[in-house]
Amino acid sequence: MTLLFDIGATKTRMAVARDGLSFGEPLIFETEQEFTKAQTVIGDAMAKLSQGKEFGGAVGGVSGTLDTAKERLQSAPHLAGWVGKDLRTLFSRVSGRIAFENDASVVALGEAVHGAGSGFGVVAYLTVSTGVGGSRIVQGKIDESVVGFEPGHQILDIEENGEVRRLEELISGSAVEKKYGTKPELITDPNIW
Repeated sequence: MTLLFDIGATKTRMAVARDGLSFGEPLIFETEQEFTKAQTVIGDAMAKLSQGKEFGGAVGGVSGTLDTAKERLQSAPHLAGWVGKDLRTLFSRVSGRIAFENDASVVALGEAVHGAGSGFGVVAYLTVSTGVGGSRIVQGKIDESVVGFEPGHQILDIEENGEVRRLEELISGSAVEKKYGTKPELITDPNIW
């Protein structure tokens, strides 16, 4: 039994895979910003999903840039309290290997192998959500990078006063909420969109 997880900046999704080909109904809950509280919330979700059994392994994505060992976040603008923490401590009910990858890279891989990018040698993926993420998949594998892709952090403009403006600061869900004072999904004005 393998635990699958997607820890985004806003929502966390966890599910169980028993046959390696499909997974059960995911639990979806708010991502806890404080790491110690996240340990409790994720532990409770694992207890619910495990039904008293131990997980043989876990694999999934987490929002942010991982260190070279892929065990700690190096940078995570939307999970700042998680930076530098041992992510493995979140999964105490897992007896086997735990594999972490950037959340956008995991989704990109899924799209490249089983989704809209299936059959293509190179797939580029971009997601606009709380932040802006993305990845590149080459021949069914996440492409190599030095510190992750993070396309939302590309500099688009430098103001006369020297202020740097990045893509994520202009189009992400958190940027839209900051600018308009409400969550993007509640905005109905077609002029804004």
